Amino acid sequence: MTERIITLLRKDTKKISCFFEGTILHDLTNKQIAEMINKIKSIGSIRSAKIFFDIKLQSEQHKKFIQLGLKPIIVPSDVDLYMALDILDTLYFSDKDIIVVAVKDTQLLPVIIAARDKIEIMVITNNRNVAENFSNY
Repeated sequence: MTERIITLLRKDTKKISCFFEGTILHDLTNKQIAEMINKIKSIGSIRSAKIFFDIKLQSEQHKKFIQLGLKPIIVPSDVDLYMALDILDTLYFSDKDIIVVAVKDTQLLPVIIAARDKIEIMVITNNRNVAENFSNY
C-alpha cells in the first residue's frame, strides 16, 4: 500500500535533472548548497544531480558533495563540453521535466537555446551579466 502511494506521488511531481559547474559551488558552504538544493526540491523531485570538475577533488570535498546528494564528475578538461553533452543526452534520452543548470559563464548558452523548446530549463548563476544574457532567451 505504501509503495503504491509513493508511486502515485512520484508521478505527480516534476522530474528534475541538475547539472552544476564545479567552480560555482566550490566556495559555497554546505548550508548554502543545501539551501539551494532544497529550493530546487520545492519545484519537483531531483532524479539526478551532477557536479562537474576538471580538477581532482580532495577527499573531504568529494565527501561534501556526496553528502549533499551531488555526484561529482571529474573530466580531463573543458567542463562546459562535458556538461553540454550530458545535458543533451538527458534532453533526448530521458523523461525529465526540468533541467537545472548552474554555470558561471555563457558558454552553455547555445545548448540552453536549443533545449528550451523541448524542456523547461532553470539557470542558476552567481554573475549578473551572465543572468542577463540568459534571460534574453
